[in-house]
Amino acid sequence: MLSSYSSRLPSLEPEDGRQFDERRSGTNIPHLTLQDVGRSKLYSPWRITHADYTSINGIIQRERNILPVPFELPSRHALNRYFEGYFTGFYNHLPFLHIPTLSLADISPALCLAIAAIGAQYRFEREEALRLYCASKAFVDYQIGLRPRWSIASTALGNSGQEYSPVSSILEPEGNQHDCHNAHRLELTQALIILMIFATYNPHSLLQDAFEMANCLVCDLREEKLLEQVDNCLDLTWEQWVRMESRRRTILGAFVFLHIQSIVYDIPPKLMSSEICLIRVPVSEALWRARNATEWMTMQTQDKPADITFGECYAAYFASTREHSSKCDVSPFGNLASIHAMIQQIYLAWELSFTTFSYGGCDEPKIQCLPPSMVTRFEHALGNWKSNWEATTESSIDPASSCGPLGFNSTALFRIACMRLHFNLGPHLKFNTRDPRIIAEAIRQAPLPARTPKLYNAILQSAHSLSIPVRLGVEYVARTQTLTWSIVHTLCNVECAFFLSKWLQLIALDPERLFPEEKMLLGLVNSVLCETNLKVPIQAEQDSSKRIKRIGIAIIKLLAQTLKGNHVFELVEILCVSLETYAESLEHDL
Repeated sequence: MLSSYSSRLPSLEPEDGRQFDERRSGTNIPHLTLQDVGRSKLYSPWRITHADYTSINGIIQRERNILPVPFELPSRHALNRYFEGYFTGFYNHLPFLHIPTLSLADISPALCLAIAAIGAQYRFEREEALRLYCASKAFVDYQIGLRPRWSIASTALGNSGQEYSPVSSILEPEGNQHDCHNAHRLELTQALIILMIFATYNPHSLLQDAFEMANCLVCDLREEKLLEQVDNCLDLTWEQWVRMESRRRTILGAFVFLHIQSIVYDIPPKLMSSEICLIRVPVSEALWRARNATEWMTMQTQDKPADITFGECYAAYFASTREHSSKCDVSPFGNLASIHAMIQQIYLAWELSFTTFSYGGCDEPKIQCLPPSMVTRFEHALGNWKSNWEATTESSIDPASSCGPLGFNSTALFRIACMRLHFNLGPHLKFNTRDPRIIAEAIRQAPLPARTPKLYNAILQSAHSLSIPVRLGVEYVARTQTLTWSIVHTLCNVECAFFLSKWLQLIALDPERLFPEEKMLLGLVNSVLCETNLKVPIQAEQDSSKRIKRIGIAIIKLLAQTLKGNHVFELVEILCVSLETYAESLEHDL
């Protein structure tokens, strides 16, 4: 049986019978919101004093020759606004900075300016965000020892072509250079991650920057042997634990976002999941946000965190249910990294199976499915992942949950995994072009999925994903999702809409001979549309084949409506136009 329609994360088959605990009555985690403004320094790290501002500006001005263009630090009030934008908008989606011990005046200029750049983006001040990005990247380029060059972004800002003439005072005297390098290594990695995120989702001219920084990030992780260090978790002080946990979260954060690049742009993974197998799974968000050593010690005593490596956690998903349930009780951050690893392995499975496709007289392979044994293995692992997500106290389908959005974000990736296991849509997305016409035409020309019962779960997950904005209100989501939702949900919903449209085109080829499960799923998809203003044209269509195709068109239009609001990143605007263009092409085909 397919699970009933609801707002929860629907189950995969076979169902193991465990019930989802809706109470979520775990620890209340401090969740950074605008209401936190005016509270203590602990919950408003963006609030810098005049002394802090003078210190930050002094460091940057001493190193101004490193910067690609004349640069002036924004005013203290503007900088406060940008820092606030980062911590209330972006931070909770990738929490690797430790707020209780963070001092923005004491971190490296590269990291400080990177935080400000994303924050300015979340305040919709895009020109200033780009200037801060360029300044931060100049510091990063210098620190990692790249051949001095102008970035594409600097050219966009009007680079005059003067010589790059960095000064050496950014480093300590020669005898202390090694110690200084170790002290700033983690901050440099964190700055690279933030800048890579900025460039990945913003103007097309920055995309090459994003890929180059991804390469630098992976090289840095490997060369510094950060992936090989085994944590000693015994008898640590709070300060030692914070440094160790920050490193874990930074490494897994790098893995997560490097893999998002792979998902969005269909490029080979740059960092393999096997390379992070020795990294211990991050602790709960509650423990990570403990305000002081006393609170941290108390929480550890009450709820001892799972002490397992990422490799042990991931392997347990593919093991028996009993072994899985005993080993794999992990945090939302651990769940997030694990589902990324599963999507990566599905990508590699498609690449491995490519040579086994049989070809006919056309360019597209006749077979578009993985070997059954491989599919069964992944279905088992995804079922175990889902059970673990439900058993995690901090998991939530509320984007504004006090437990943070990591659990909610993981559900979007779970749905992508379910779709890509049965239909390899990635090579046909063409998001790297940033051209809505090319994206729409590539999807229109993409092959249809195989008509198999194995597809049903992916259809169910897609329908549930698109039901969330309908349940919350399409216009409401269009105006508010920027403040609470990760862009990962946008990417997931776009893929869900494309996938459903291809499936509906498939069953429209023979609408009079639908299987009972297909009729049920078609009714489920249509019931989502019945809650919107798109239901009338569908009901007016008499021809059953055209009616099914119009449901697919309406799904595309529905998602386009949810993306009509203002968005932090340019990529979302491109996807919105792509959806509209694709819907127009489908209507023209009718």
